[in-house]
Amino acid sequence: MNFYSPEKIINISSLNSAFINRADESFYFSGEMHDFWEMVYCKSGCINVSEDDRIYELQEGQVIFHKPLEFHKIWAKKGYNADVIIISFSDSLNNLTELGNGVFNLDIPMSQMLIETFEEITSTFNCTTFPVSRSDATALEENIAILKFELFLLNIIKQITPSKTQSKSVRAKNYKKIINVMKTNIDNNLSVDEIAKLCFLSTANLKKTFKLYSGLGVKEYYNKLRIIRACKLLQSGLRVGEVSEKMCFSS
Repeated sequence: MNFYSPEKIINISSLNSAFINRADESFYFSGEMHDFWEMVYCKSGCINVSEDDRIYELQEGQVIFHKPLEFHKIWAKKGYNADVIIISFSDSLNNLTELGNGVFNLDIPMSQMLIETFEEITSTFNCTTFPVSRSDATALEENIAILKFELFLLNIIKQITPSKTQSKSVRAKNYKKIINVMKTNIDNNLSVDEIAKLCFLSTANLKKTFKLYSGLGVKEYYNKLRIIRACKLLQSGLRVGEVSEKMCFSS
């Protein structure tokens, strides 16, 4: 007899970090990129976040999820303090694409569910280390904490439509334009001056705008995108020489 087995959508294979930050007006965290998911929840106040070419204002009760290998950054909004909960994790089933589509507005029950889940995680695991390590909790208690977090994620996917409202300032639009030029020309080896020309910006304005929203230099970020692209081409079966030629690498 063939018994029905429901398809599993989420499987948290590792919990990497879980902490809360008090972000004052001077708070600034330089951008980063890693191969796991990161959830950022604004418990109170207001904070700025960016992911790739998109810039958002995260207000109280809102949450955003950064996809693996997505460059992201967080910094203070002028005149505001904020309490920010961050949980990073890995999912082995790769079914969470919908979570990376913008900012989610949590109602009071969902916000409370997230806060209680965060408190259970931090009381179950040793979250003072990176990655998270074992504490005195039993395997059963660990599984319960992870399952509660999976349930929270499932409820978001089921109930909530993300808000895709992005910053509409001139600098934010220019930043988006810069990223799009980089992605369009990812197989080329453009100089900073060439990128500026394609964006119809001065080189000085390009560097200032990009540093503001990414925390990285223009060429540093462009090279990161190109290296990720090269890795994917190598994984597809192309030889090193073929990738080098295709992407105009000098060595």
